[in-house]
Amino acid sequence: MEDEGYYTVVLNPILSADTNAETKRHEIRHILRDDFNKDSCDKAEKEVRGL
Repeated sequence: MEDEGYYTVVLNPILSADTNAETKRHEIRHILRDDFNKDSCDKAEKEVRGL
């Protein structure tokens, strides 16, 4: 989170629009779940991917 209280999601312009849309949805799920403040990023990643 930025100091102003917002997040920055950076997408890769080389990738397809569909891939970037999925990447954006994936990162938004992390933001909504407050995953960036959790101790284990591996656990948070598995949870958001449904593994």
